[in-house]
Amino acid sequence: MHVINPGSISQSRSRTEETYAELLIDDNEKDITLNFRNRQHAIIDTVEFKI
Repeated sequence: MHVINPGSISQSRSRTEETYAELLIDDNEKDITLNFRNRQHAIIDTVEFKI
């Protein structure tokens, strides 16, 4: 699932570059990975947790 806030892609309100979030859910392992990607689609931050 991709979560996009158009404002954060076109005009960031912070010092962080424009990003969008990618939410990856592994139902079998109950893992969630949240990747923040920049305009070039490179991962700039990742958060992992269990459900």
